[in-house]
Amino acid sequence: MSAAPELPPYSRPPATKEKLNHLSLASLDLSKFNQPGGKEELVDELRKAISEVGFLFVTGHGIKDDEVVRQLQIGNAFFDLPLVEKREHPCDFEQGKYWGYREPKETYAGTSIKNNIEMLNHPKDTEVLANDQLTFNFLEPYKPEISAFSRKVHERILDPLLRLFALLLELPEDYLSAPHAYNKASDDHLRHMVYHPHSPEDSATLGNQYVVGHTDFGLLTILFPQIVQALQVQTAPGEYAYVPYIPGHVVVNTAEVLTFISGGHIKSTVHRVVRPPADQASHRRLGLLYFARPANEFQVKIAPSPLLQRLGIYDPAKEDPNPPNGLEWGRARVKHTHYRTVIEHDKPKEPFKFGKHVVNLEYTSPPVALEQAAAAYERPSDGQKPDPITRAIATPIFASTAFAFKDAQHVEDLCTFQTPGYHYSRVANPTNSVLEERIAKLEGGVGAVAVASGQAATLAAIIALARAGDNFVISSKLYGGTFYQFRHFLPRLGITGKFVTSNDPEAFASQIDEHTKGILIESITNPMLEVLDIPAIAAAAHQHGVPLIVDNTFGAAGYLIKPIELGADIILHSATKWIGGHGTALGGIVVDSGNFDWANNPRFPEFTRPFPGYQQQFGRSAFAAKMKLETMREMGATLSPFATFQLLQGLETLTLRVDKQTQNALALAQYLSNHEAALWVSHPGLPDHVSHALYERFLPRGSGGMLAFALKPVGAKSSTQVAREFIDATKLAYHAPNVGDVRTLVSTTHRQLTPEEARENGSVPELIRVSIGIEDIADIIQDFAQAIEAVTKGLQ
Repeated sequence: MSAAPELPPYSRPPATKEKLNHLSLASLDLSKFNQPGGKEELVDELRKAISEVGFLFVTGHGIKDDEVVRQLQIGNAFFDLPLVEKREHPCDFEQGKYWGYREPKETYAGTSIKNNIEMLNHPKDTEVLANDQLTFNFLEPYKPEISAFSRKVHERILDPLLRLFALLLELPEDYLSAPHAYNKASDDHLRHMVYHPHSPEDSATLGNQYVVGHTDFGLLTILFPQIVQALQVQTAPGEYAYVPYIPGHVVVNTAEVLTFISGGHIKSTVHRVVRPPADQASHRRLGLLYFARPANEFQVKIAPSPLLQRLGIYDPAKEDPNPPNGLEWGRARVKHTHYRTVIEHDKPKEPFKFGKHVVNLEYTSPPVALEQAAAAYERPSDGQKPDPITRAIATPIFASTAFAFKDAQHVEDLCTFQTPGYHYSRVANPTNSVLEERIAKLEGGVGAVAVASGQAATLAAIIALARAGDNFVISSKLYGGTFYQFRHFLPRLGITGKFVTSNDPEAFASQIDEHTKGILIESITNPMLEVLDIPAIAAAAHQHGVPLIVDNTFGAAGYLIKPIELGADIILHSATKWIGGHGTALGGIVVDSGNFDWANNPRFPEFTRPFPGYQQQFGRSAFAAKMKLETMREMGATLSPFATFQLLQGLETLTLRVDKQTQNALALAQYLSNHEAALWVSHPGLPDHVSHALYERFLPRGSGGMLAFALKPVGAKSSTQVAREFIDATKLAYHAPNVGDVRTLVSTTHRQLTPEEARENGSVPELIRVSIGIEDIADIIQDFAQAIEAVTKGLQ
């Protein structure tokens, strides 16, 4: 075969010198795909990436830049041809076909300005599409190069990405890749395209917007680096940021069909094309893209994903019996958008309707954090891999106080932190490490430290930050044990608490002085269930250079609320409660967000000694390192690996339990609020609760399995006496001082506080605290109804 004719040389235009607002995108290194554990790592990275925005970078694909430049050279030469030659194979938009040449003949609505975009779309060069191949005379000598490049993009980038998305949805790995193999019939295509410069006057008429905000049609779009900056991604309604040009980094964005088959779990993000910066505005903007469309026979319906089923998105009973196939969907979608002579440049198109299916083209982006939190909880194995010797899938209990050194050098490496490992379980234990890693991931932190109880978690965090003479600004609306710790115990060590009764962020800020080492609050207060404005309080803390510490025990390990995402720096948990969930093991967790700059803050000189510095040596996980290597080593409040094993078992069912408890708690609160014997009911899901607005803002899954209430006086009996008699009269509920159990528990609370302290804390004497279990709600309500009747019987 003779060599293809030589083409005019092509080189990219110069990069812009303007300072642009660039989007920060996650990057997936596909070279990890076939490495041991690589797919799992990439799925975790992908999950995080799509939780932020439906765009990401891909590297490690093996496609060299000179291959990309060669394709740009071919496209550039084609677009220089006379129009009559380019029209040899036009796109047939009337039939919904995108293959061929699209010329810039449409006008923008309300103007005489012509579209400035030319496209050349190449179908896959496969036997099943033999009748759809392009017949441009000019392209024939270069067709082998184009086809080889198209196949390489499909196999090196698209195929592994489809496998990762399937794994993310907990589907068989080949659920998406097998029906979308390169040799299968589909409207996938490689695109050469060019944006020609508009005059400054025409650009101004168009509002400097060449392509209105939109989402792409298919599964995924793969975009090779474009040096002329014009692509913007929506970051909030009406706000956009540029996708940066980074050599070797391929841009991938999720498209509508992937959104549709995931029931909206995977979002398509709105993006647009604008006039390039002034120093690039006169250049052609050449593009090279690969569009993955749904395969012709692929059924476009919500995938039977275990993850989507748990989230309530997929219901087998409601599965569409007659879904459209990929060919029907794709052709209808193309015709809807492109079979027209006028382009709307100032507003999105109307929704795309196909049979009973409707695609709203005004997607909200970026995706909300709710999906991110849900996805994280669908992997109970986070932090644990099969045992390398036995291949056990459950976390082993490492019941060993000490671990043997390999040799003398190993001792030195461990003790100088040059190598990770274990030597003594007071500092670190392999079973505990699994729990620490899981909770850190679920809360969005960089590290965590497991301790013997929730009370130990609070004390350890305080000791790690403070010394005699220091103070903390704390909410008075705290668990009674924490309140007592700051009011009576810590002052003996010279550490004091400045109690704030208001939830106003300014009230916290006003108490900060030069000796303050942090602000401490609860995400959902115990026992009155007030929801605090974490972002505002975090901003007040950071303005004064102190960390925000949040006890997120009632947030159920980040399932209900993730304070780190809202600005918190340190998270505390009583793992005894919802993490364990069965009342069988004590435990506590401290999570390091990795976001607070300890080393450059004069309030925390401890972070640069006694060794070269926690911040410098351990980077973002400096606080967790200091906790583990200094505080826990000296305090010794070590969590037993036997308890850890039980907590890990509980963690694997956390979402199931908490969902049930949340539903039960709200139902019981609604029942009690309508009961004539109720004096008051405290649950943030009730419209009259003081925190209802913040509940709706921060707790999309609900506030968990807690509520508090009081009963009216009965005759000469005070509400306090009635409360005690009610508790004694319950039959299903247990009278016990725990919360977060699978069993329903009732109690009065905060008994270690004086009456004055209890009132300051919000724990009025008539209060009945309820921790709802997973029993049938009808049984719980029946028990409460009979107990109320028992204490009010015979009295009017």
